[in-house]
Amino acid sequence: MNFRQSVSIIVFFSLLAGTHLLIYARNIGLKYNVTSLKVKAGELNSKNRSLGCRAAQVENLARIEKEAKEKLGMVYPEKINYLPGPKEKSNG
Repeated sequence: MNFRQSVSIIVFFSLLAGTHLLIYARNIGLKYNVTSLKVKAGELNSKNRSLGCRAAQVENLARIEKEAKEKLGMVYPEKINYLPGPKEKSNG
């Protein structure tokens, strides 16, 4: 094996090692991004559940009625009995 072949082999393996390190570093960066996104997704899911519970509380009809009566002074209207109108005579 001559000097030129030795240098070529060394350069080849150096490029191969550099490519491997580059891919490895990129892989670590992507894994970090995935982990970060999973954490963020977990936080968003938690916030979504919390907002769902809050929406259920806000839309609770018993609570709305209670607040309407207590805070706004609203009451149910008195029952009004209407007299029926004159009956129409049927033909026949």
